[in-house]
Amino acid sequence: MSTHPPSVVATVKLMASVSSIYMSLSPMGDMTRVRAKIPIDMLPILCMFANSSLWTLYGVLVNNWFPLVATNAVGMALSGYYLVVIYTHAGTRRGAAAKKTLATLGFVAIAVAYSIYGTRLQLHHVATHVGYTGVAVSSLTVASPLSSVGTVFKHKSAASLPFKMITAGIACSLMWLSFGVLIDDMLVIAPNIVNLVLGLFQLSLCFLYPAAATKTDAELELPTKPSSESTNK
Repeated sequence: MSTHPPSVVATVKLMASVSSIYMSLSPMGDMTRVRAKIPIDMLPILCMFANSSLWTLYGVLVNNWFPLVATNAVGMALSGYYLVVIYTHAGTRRGAAAKKTLATLGFVAIAVAYSIYGTRLQLHHVATHVGYTGVAVSSLTVASPLSSVGTVFKHKSAASLPFKMITAGIACSLMWLSFGVLIDDMLVIAPNIVNLVLGLFQLSLCFLYPAAATKTDAELELPTKPSSESTNK
């Protein structure tokens, strides 16, 4: 039980929730490109869906309805919408998009089935196992823009890195880290420490290699990517 003033706890919860929903909304602008048949990388969206699903499940298992369940349910709905838009406008890439989406849905379904099975049999550590899986997926979600690091170093430009979303992700990680400290939950604290470090690394690249000098070259090297969700959790 938290010994912190209720007003402090409520404020941190609200800020963590708002920052996560803002991050979940960040790929909305990329949907215009998708509808124009311009391909984008699905990995951040798939990671966002898996991440939000796992942390919604974890929140149910530990009875944390706000901010964990409520916030991540919104993230799950938004990322599901993005996947539908991507599939609908994938054209000749529809088959590949369907396979990736079904694989992600299968992964989430296994986690749900394990949680239901474990809970009914009163197995210990079900929530912990789901939480550990969420930690791994959360870090993958935040790290997904790092796939363009090679391009950053090659062109001496961070044009391919989403600066605004990186800074928002850092703020999001700080909020969830604070929330984890308040409720004394290492499964919330640990991934957000990792995510904060990854975010700061990406931010340092933005300052070391300003985008203005060779932005066009760097953008030509990589397809445009939607920005990723900081974890929550």
